[in-house]
Amino acid sequence: MSHRAFSKIYLHIIWHTKGNLPLITPDVQKVIYSTIRQRCDKSGVILFGFGGTEDHIHFAVKIPPSLQITAWIGELKGASSYNVNQACGRESFTWQEGYGVVSFREKELDFILKYIENQVEHHASGKIISSLENISEE
Repeated sequence: MSHRAFSKIYLHIIWHTKGNLPLITPDVQKVIYSTIRQRCDKSGVILFGFGGTEDHIHFAVKIPPSLQITAWIGELKGASSYNVNQACGRESFTWQEGYGVVSFREKELDFILKYIENQVEHHASGKIISSLENISEE
């Protein structure tokens, strides 16, 4: 039996490299983004954009209501670290435990994407939005 559902579930997601080490070089970033893009396509997730710095990534998505967020993010983190290690000749690229996920309204998408795309500038100037940078409740 097929179930149809209307949903508008928009999420901003962030996670860090293990130890917040500056491991995300341009080559590593390409592998990470490619892996996440492929996994989104397979999961029926609409990917809107990426951003980050050398120690963390951000991205914005629209997910189907059936997606199990924790399991899906675990798969993204595992697949991306595996692919980085394979493609870039590394042995120990890993992500920190945990992640941050914040829902937002569709009309906030442009704001979220601008924030994500300008991560380097936000961190350099100290003008970050803490709710979009947290990976755990404080």
